[in-house]
Amino acid sequence: MVCWCISAPASCVEKRASLGKQGLQGNDGSTGPQGPPGAVSLTQLNTVITGASSNSNMASTLDNGFADPDLETLRLAYNTLVVALRR
Repeated sequence: MVCWCISAPASCVEKRASLGKQGLQGNDGSTGPQGPPGAVSLTQLNTVITGASSNSNMASTLDNGFADPDLETLRLAYNTLVVALRR
């Protein structure tokens, strides 16, 4: 039973009442024809994925250390991320 209303106004309750008891599940129909191929081929997708790592080349590592221990921890984590993105 399906109700298309967000809340339960009178019109929704009336729709539910008019649907009656749920019947038995029917048989599945036959399989439809194969649809057209998508807009992106597997070769195109693989090419984009392979080249995605170079997107991080513009982000440089932070090479000068910080005296503040919290900032140094953040710098090391940032550098780890940048290097991992380049793999």
